[in-house]
Amino acid sequence: MWLVSASPFLFATLVAVACGTAALLGGTAGRWTALLYVTAYVSTTGASYVDWRWASPNYLVFAIDTVLLLGLYVVALRSRRYWPIWLAGLHVLTVCAHFSAMLAPALAFRVYFILEVVWSLPKMGVLLLGVLIDWRRDRDRRGGDGPRRDGSRRGHATGGRRGG
Repeated sequence: MWLVSASPFLFATLVAVACGTAALLGGTAGRWTALLYVTAYVSTTGASYVDWRWASPNYLVFAIDTVLLLGLYVVALRSRRYWPIWLAGLHVLTVCAHFSAMLAPALAFRVYFILEVVWSLPKMGVLLLGVLIDWRRDRDRRGGDGPRRDGSRRGHATGGRRGG
């Protein structure tokens, strides 16, 4: 959480790395998730400037998070991967933070802000690790990812051995 609140630049870098990896290696689900998440990130950043105090429910950010949840839900339904389900599930917790602020208006602004951002790091971790694990598994199933440093190719005539 300190990464999200203390250094927006570091969190923006994490979002760029996770979403860039998802877009490049994550297949259709990764590309859609990256598009949804970057759009929501930029929109939320702009909406946070409209009501930056977090002293009451931020309805604009709530709307953005709800639309993102619906998009992640559709991606999870259409994907054969597990990471979109985890990502959507963690985002449900983010949306629930808005409901807690709506139901308990006396909720301290710090508690609301913490509940809103605490799941951001695990979501980026799930996105990055899930895409990388699936990419590696798919690469191993295909028999490699092209030429190796020694010029051989796994799964081809040389059998991946040197001296071919």
